[in-house]
Amino acid sequence: MLKKLSMSVLVVTLGIFVTGYAQEKDPKIQEEVDALKQKLGAGWIIQWNKEGTALNHIEKDMEFALKRKSKIPSLTSKADLQGSRSDIAMNFLRRNTRLFELPTDLHDLHVEQVRYTVSIYQTHNGLPVVSVGNRPNRGLDVMVEPETGIELVSSSYLPHINISTTPLLSEDQVIDIAKEDTLKNHMVAYDKWKGYHPVMIDDHENPFSVQPKPKLIVYVTDQDHPILAYTLDMPVIAKDAYIHMRHVIDANNGAILSAGDPTIHD
Repeated sequence: MLKKLSMSVLVVTLGIFVTGYAQEKDPKIQEEVDALKQKLGAGWIIQWNKEGTALNHIEKDMEFALKRKSKIPSLTSKADLQGSRSDIAMNFLRRNTRLFELPTDLHDLHVEQVRYTVSIYQTHNGLPVVSVGNRPNRGLDVMVEPETGIELVSSSYLPHINISTTPLLSEDQVIDIAKEDTLKNHMVAYDKWKGYHPVMIDDHENPFSVQPKPKLIVYVTDQDHPILAYTLDMPVIAKDAYIHMRHVIDANNGAILSAGDPTIHD
């Protein structure tokens, strides 16, 4: 049974810090993790996901390197450092699909952003897989240094998504749901002089003069449950205020999964 408290195991002789939850790990993945630890030898932080089915984080332990004043073994060989940062990242993942519970052909992963860190987004039947949080797009971040190789892999990939991507509700239906919810629950604006204040609409005003364009996504709940949903940004324009509303609405039953102004930060 999954314990709420996580455990930390420090292998002092190897200098490998392994974190995870106190539950039994997948034995096949455990073998690969053990082989990876043997290969690296020292100076890496390796973290399991909460289910114990895959890794969700590998990172160079720079504090260990500074204390030991030694070079940290590389996660990738020199032969692997060919091509662009995205090539290096995708080739590494292709060789380590089991470690991160990825499909062998990486068919649902797409490189969306390449800087020092390569951001790789997850899709399902062509739709983006997203959730609410610091990293809304599900997938992986791979930090690549061309001379030394991969320094970090962080994964929020959700395996085994098996839901239909054909919605029961139309775009017009979810727009009506979003408008009704906005008028009922979200007619509040914010500015630095007034703070939060109610927005009043005159009878002759149409606050929804700009038609939103809903987009289908796979929305992942806090419990890692995937739901086919529409997301839509809808400006609300009144005489003395402007509200930027964003809704996430279940594409099959119309339930509101998330709603609010994404530009307001408390």
